[in-house]
Amino acid sequence: MRQIVRVFTLILIVGFTGLAARAEYPLAYVGPHDIDDYSMSPDGMKIALLKRVAEHTFTGTDNWDEITIKSTTGDGDLLVHAPSYRLYFSVTWGFDDLILAEGIQYDLRNRARDSSAQAVIYAINAKTGAEQLVYSTSKVDIRDDVTVPRIVGASRDTNEIAMVVERSRGKDLIIANIETGEQFVADKGSKKTQYWEFDDDFRPFLRFDEGKRENVQRVYYRDENGRWKLQRIFDPLENDFMPASNLSNDQKMLVVHRPDDAETSALYLYDFLNDKYIEQIFQKEGHDIVTLRRETYSDDLLYVGWFEDQLEKEWISEEFGEVGRMLDGAFKPEDNWSILETSVDGRKWLLYVSSPTRPGSLFHFDVDTLKARHVINLRPDLKKEHVFPIQRVDYTAQDGLPLFGYYIEGRIGPDAPLIVHPHGGPVARDHADFDGMAQYLAYLGYNVFQPQFRGSGELGRGFEEAGFGEWGRAMQTDIDDGVAALEAEGLINPDSARLIVGASYGGYAAMAGAALTPDKYTCVISINGVSDLAEFIDQFSGDDDADRVARDVWVKRIGNPETAPEAVRAISPRAYVSNIKANILLIHGDADDIVHVNQSRETFRLLQEYGVPSMYHELEGAGHSVRNEDQRAEMLMVMQRFLYGCQSPWN
Repeated sequence: MRQIVRVFTLILIVGFTGLAARAEYPLAYVGPHDIDDYSMSPDGMKIALLKRVAEHTFTGTDNWDEITIKSTTGDGDLLVHAPSYRLYFSVTWGFDDLILAEGIQYDLRNRARDSSAQAVIYAINAKTGAEQLVYSTSKVDIRDDVTVPRIVGASRDTNEIAMVVERSRGKDLIIANIETGEQFVADKGSKKTQYWEFDDDFRPFLRFDEGKRENVQRVYYRDENGRWKLQRIFDPLENDFMPASNLSNDQKMLVVHRPDDAETSALYLYDFLNDKYIEQIFQKEGHDIVTLRRETYSDDLLYVGWFEDQLEKEWISEEFGEVGRMLDGAFKPEDNWSILETSVDGRKWLLYVSSPTRPGSLFHFDVDTLKARHVINLRPDLKKEHVFPIQRVDYTAQDGLPLFGYYIEGRIGPDAPLIVHPHGGPVARDHADFDGMAQYLAYLGYNVFQPQFRGSGELGRGFEEAGFGEWGRAMQTDIDDGVAALEAEGLINPDSARLIVGASYGGYAAMAGAALTPDKYTCVISINGVSDLAEFIDQFSGDDDADRVARDVWVKRIGNPETAPEAVRAISPRAYVSNIKANILLIHGDADDIVHVNQSRETFRLLQEYGVPSMYHELEGAGHSVRNEDQRAEMLMVMQRFLYGCQSPWN
């Protein structure tokens, strides 16, 4: 993700830093972790933690970001590195005693117009704190954008690092030797380039570019003449393509993908040059493989993973598989854990552990001693009274299809209003893990239900395709059937109010609930949601190859507005605005390139025209995913005010 900081962004962070200490503030749940980044030393004996502690003004500072070196043997903090006038974005421990840190160095004067900033990468000695400048940009006015280079790889064999530097024309992949200072441009990407994969010689062999829209990726490979050739176009939200190894000399590699004739995503041996799947290594029936972990330094594949309710793993190494199963028994049954990094010898692991009521913790694990040591909680302001357990609810749809969802009883109890919270995608799903948005709504006092309706992802092609042509139809009644199951099991009061809140496809489902079943919900929030399906499909009618692919996908999922316009109109919420009885809040990013902002602007205009109680809030500069923490905080505070005003959880 592009790392840009403006001076006014620094000022906003100040206000959020203090407020995040209160669970009532939404960023405590969905904002960045207290620890911005972390990395383990190659020997596995120390961990670097990057903490954002800055409190900024135009003219000075009391504290800036700090990098803390912690011992994994319980000896406490070995070093705290906190240089003045510097913000950090990431830490990478690629070499024995050297930590690489990306950031911005400020030269602050009494007047903002006299102050400057520059992007920097430093190599920091983990024992002494001594710094070596590896890379820097020219100084610019502090009021201008500062783009921070990203470290994307490190080679202990060659003492080199790879970093991505943004230029006006595109992105350069620069490889620098940290001993000699020598640098060269290994590749020139476009403005859409996201990242490169490296071969055993630490040279780029795959390039991943964003398509015309943020949900599309293009994969390129480098041929024998050094030219990049397009290999495939895919949507990572619907069918990811994950390299699971480096490319061998005979152009073969391990990948996780779902070929066109397969039911689920699986681990394959893949002939990259000929685009051929040679052998299926592992497949989990009824579930897509959604994650994998490789050793940090050898690049050997450790495991692939999928979600039942919780994260499950298939280990490639028999020895590590036995150790992993022992770890499963050592943590709490509801915990999900995954490996973040491994030591050079592979015997020490940095783990991330989370659960519905554990917002995320780091652990250090020693394979030889079988000891796991807690390192730090990533959201320390969330105590046990601020988070709530989830319960899986199995139920049957009206047509007999087995379904399930997750229910959270909020802090008030079963008589509180219910917020139905359908996920986006729709080819996505929720898990039995920490969900900041759902937990925040539960803390506000609402009960929360997350239905996994037909058409959701990670459950195989059959379940996904069961949603084709069912937007506003069976996919919507699947949600209704889930709420009825909650009532039947006595989890909620049948007389309590019903609200629905969703983003992307969840935003569509929220508006469909309001427009197609107007008596079901009292309050509705749609974030970057679709209201006019024909208009949405027509935006993919351009000359771009990826747009044509996307249009075919959406026509298959929704319907064809050219050949069956009335059928598409029948499931478009905007066509039934006059039916709506609920209070409506529409939120949309004005830079959304997947669901155009006009979807919400025009729908709001019609809501006002028909006298429907409604509000509209536009997020300046926000895209479809609303990744920026300031925009996310703005969005959530608008939501909270609307929810409390529309249906207080205590009423």
